[in-house]
Amino acid sequence: MKYALDNLVRDNIKNLKPYSSARHEFTGTASVFLDANENAYGSPLGVRYNRYPDPLQWQLKFQLAKIKGVPAEYICIGNGSDEIIDLAYRIFCNPGKDNVIICPPTYGMYAVNADINDVEIRKVNLTETFQLDVEGIMQATDTNTKLLFICSPNNPTGNNMNRADVELLLNNFPGIVIIDEAYINYSKQKTFIQELTEYPNLVVMQTLSKAWGLAALRLGLCYASLDIIDLFNKVKPPYNINEASQQMALEALQNTEQVNEWIKEAVLQKEILINKFNSFSFVKTVYPSDANFILIKVDDADLLYQYLASNEIVVRNRSKEAGCDNCLRISIGTPEENIILINTMKNMEPKTSELLNPPLTNGGQGAKKVLFIDRDGTLIKEAPPTYQLDDFSKLEFYPDMFYYMRRIAEELNYELVMVTNQDGLGTASFPEETFWPVQNLVMKSLANECVIFAEVIIDRTLPAENAPTRKPGTALLSRYINNPDYDLLNSYVIGDRITDMQLAKNLNCKGLWLNMDPTLGQTEISHTIDDLRKEVVVLETSGWADIYHYLKLPPRIVTHQRNTNETKITVEVNLDGSGKANNKTGLAFFDHMLDQVARHGNMDLAITCNGDLHIDEHHSIEDTGIALGEALAKALGDKKGIERYGFSVPSGRQVLPMDDCLSQVAIDFGGRSWIVWDATFKREKIGEMPTEMFFHFFKSFSDAARCNLNIKAEGENEHHKIESIFKAFAKVIKMAVKRDINNDSLPSTKGIL
Repeated sequence: MKYALDNLVRDNIKNLKPYSSARHEFTGTASVFLDANENAYGSPLGVRYNRYPDPLQWQLKFQLAKIKGVPAEYICIGNGSDEIIDLAYRIFCNPGKDNVIICPPTYGMYAVNADINDVEIRKVNLTETFQLDVEGIMQATDTNTKLLFICSPNNPTGNNMNRADVELLLNNFPGIVIIDEAYINYSKQKTFIQELTEYPNLVVMQTLSKAWGLAALRLGLCYASLDIIDLFNKVKPPYNINEASQQMALEALQNTEQVNEWIKEAVLQKEILINKFNSFSFVKTVYPSDANFILIKVDDADLLYQYLASNEIVVRNRSKEAGCDNCLRISIGTPEENIILINTMKNMEPKTSELLNPPLTNGGQGAKKVLFIDRDGTLIKEAPPTYQLDDFSKLEFYPDMFYYMRRIAEELNYELVMVTNQDGLGTASFPEETFWPVQNLVMKSLANECVIFAEVIIDRTLPAENAPTRKPGTALLSRYINNPDYDLLNSYVIGDRITDMQLAKNLNCKGLWLNMDPTLGQTEISHTIDDLRKEVVVLETSGWADIYHYLKLPPRIVTHQRNTNETKITVEVNLDGSGKANNKTGLAFFDHMLDQVARHGNMDLAITCNGDLHIDEHHSIEDTGIALGEALAKALGDKKGIERYGFSVPSGRQVLPMDDCLSQVAIDFGGRSWIVWDATFKREKIGEMPTEMFFHFFKSFSDAARCNLNIKAEGENEHHKIESIFKAFAKVIKMAVKRDINNDSLPSTKGIL
């Protein structure tokens, strides 16, 4: 591109004689200033504000030049970036004649200033991935095209523009290319400031409003060639940056380490928010961001915007911008603000679904499971002898807590609620000023690991008060009780004290006990420790790994009843048991075979069958097969993460020898019932069990469990033959129901079992 700056500048600007202020005309040093009609007596503010400021802000430019690595002469400072944009229009664009190109969705002031200056706007929308349409931009240009605005990282989308596309435009666009880098401090992409000498038509805008935290001072930065900067200085008002702003900016620029820490924190918080946004059902897309905000596409942006506003949280609704239908732009806040946002959005989810989806029945599938988590002794270590965490020196996090709490928060579908007793908080014995700094650090540290609590419930009373608000009392937890939105039966209390287990009992949920000292809190419970262990404690441990493993892969325990006019059957099965058996069908040999299923399948199995044995054995055996199959189907649930198949390699079957006999069994819990039976028996009965009923048992099981079962046996001894079948059957079940803690996918290419 043949670039000629003179051809782009308005004629009246070329001929403009700029205002010459008193501070422009005098150079050098002086002790007496009597040239600008200032108040020589001073300022009522007690600061030297009675003198006009440096019109070219040289001290500030020198400091910026040192930070940015460019000459101070390449810098112009505006009253916010908006003034820089307006100056560009007034320098290069003839009203009513020239045009500029903008690329929506983008920063709105490009268009506003065009309208103010009576300049035609030509819009070339970004692509579906919010990148520049280079071909479209070049096709939109003509001899009167003066400016191209590129925002990178872009507002409101947050993404960087492809650098090769920008360089292509810098080489070929016939006018001035203005790259707005307001958010460059948060980006991994290099600034274009270092390219000023290579591209004479380049103007780079930055700001001190964002990462530097000086939005109230209104300081926009412009970097360009000497010729372009001379034009900006020529047109701008003589004293556009006041003395107070200049001095405060100089002070701020000394604190680069603090600003860099803020940037790191904002980037970390952004990743936390992105993870949380992706977990909400009403969030359809979370767009990648190199800025200090995130653009999300949701089901109904107007609805969600109003909901957040009603909870005193203000975000930007960008739904009217090109390509941003139903999009909200959300700035990164402090960890505390982000927690409030996430908790509010969590509460918003069921309200949104009521409006956008068919309502769920009370207590149904949509009910939330909760982890009520103690603080002291659970998330952090206890601090005896006072057990008051009132000093940072006492703060020590529970070993492995962060690692496993993050996995619980990210992988499992529980709402997190902190419930803690803080004895006498707010009194002279435990003043709030010693509690909150430590508490805030704990919460921030958890939030940094993506562990966000929906609610933090603190009781301040002393044990002697016996207050209903104090654990194990539930007065502060009333909103969770008898509330169909919460599934307390499948919720847990996690804590180190027996009072936490009593709280689980009082809430009608289960307890996960980090038991390091069973005596803690025992004077405040209404049940015995043995009773609580029996009724509510499902895990007693000293480590967070066990808690995570239990919640990730809870025991698959089912009690199933099947009653007909002919049989009454109860099946108790724990697929993750240890091989305990207690089977009573009235048929001793059948019980012996069912015991093999428990022992060799490594499951706990207790079957009680009261059947019409006075007629014959048929109904009892067949119905037991049906009941056992139904119980396993219930225990397997959605089957996510199971192996699905049980067999041995390379034959594809579990091969089990027993003296003269060899049995081969394969199973597939894929949801399709089928049985292949290749086993013959010469005897009519083994014990009191008819051999003809062996096939019926396995066929009934296959139909009820919805599995494919393939059985083959050979040998001479009939007892050995059927026993080896049952043992191999147990082995293939053990293999097929095995779970991988790191895999919860459905073992099917169909997406359904």
